[in-house]
Amino acid sequence: MTTDRSKPSIESCRRRLAIIWWAGGGVLIATMLPLLIGGQYFSGPADSLGWLLPHIAPSMMLTGAVPLFGAKPQDRARPEELTFLYRLAAGSSLAYLLVILFVIVIAAFRAGVGDGSASEQLAAWNVVLGVLQGMPASLIGVFFARH
Repeated sequence: MTTDRSKPSIESCRRRLAIIWWAGGGVLIATMLPLLIGGQYFSGPADSLGWLLPHIAPSMMLTGAVPLFGAKPQDRARPEELTFLYRLAAGSSLAYLLVILFVIVIAAFRAGVGDGSASEQLAAWNVVLGVLQGMPASLIGVFFARH
């Protein structure tokens, strides 16, 4: 019996989404640490991580908790539906994490050239990022709940 590699299992898709969020979160936190340690951009951990964590923690917790504590998949969903939802959730997750990385880099750059503090730069993006987070978080929720 041959397996079709273009149609991954639900467990595989859940694992990949968790990897996207946990690795992406790790990269974002690692990006913030040098900015925090130098003291040039942020006044302390509450200033930098206090901005970052609300933008990534909900989706990280969702992708980590559902595979550990959620119901086991029934695999009754059509493979096309599974693949489509997975690709939407993964693509929107990667795009959102890249936008956050872009915002961090731009905020550090603008603060470095004297255009306000990094905290002020990041705060200006809160509303936009909050709205953008809704797309991957919703798609992840639908993907995990649907299957």
